Amino acid sequence: MKRALYSLALLFALLVVVTLARHGLGKSPTTTTSTPTSVATTTVPSSTTTTTTTTVPANPTTCVGSDFHAVGGYFQGATSTIQSWVTLTKTTTGTCILEGWPRLSLANASGATVVSKVIPEPSRTTPFTFTDAAGNAAPTLMHVTSGSSVRFDFAFVDVPTSSGASCPSVKVIRVGTTAGPSLASETGYTFTPCSGGRLLVSPFFPVGS
Repeated sequence: MKRALYSLALLFALLVVVTLARHGLGKSPTTTTSTPTSVATTTVPSSTTTTTTTTVPANPTTCVGSDFHAVGGYFQGATSTIQSWVTLTKTTTGTCILEGWPRLSLANASGATVVSKVIPEPSRTTPFTFTDAAGNAAPTLMHVTSGSSVRFDFAFVDVPTSSGASCPSVKVIRVGTTAGPSLASETGYTFTPCSGGRLLVSPFFPVGS
């Protein structure tokens, strides 16, 4: 009888162990939740910068008179005062630099040099005022390219201001720069600057300025 009870007790204990093993010894099952990762992406628009570059020759030479072809003209200014102009167009290749006033030499129809007095404007205390405002400005440094033009204005009185004052006849204007003796000649018209060939001259300035 005792053996039967003992066997029954063992069987019951075995059933308890199996049952507890199946149910994890009474513990609640663990639930694992995966949360998706959110990645924020920021797009920065690209910035495009446009740069305009002006190329100037590294060592441009100084312009000389022989770089140009000269053409002149004139118009009436104040009473007895004639205002004239000379345009110089660059006929040589490359770029040269130009600044300041022209060097002028006057000649008659025979080519003989005429005595003259060239006075740069607006350097005097009481300067002459040219009709073209560009002729009244201070000199500026210019880079003159092939085919481009510069100009200067000049004025003179064509009526003698005193007895015996000379008014030489001028047919040729030889135009030079500060760089050398080469000259460009202009022979478009004849004029008679009185007071011993006195000319009031503007600096060079770009055509169209």
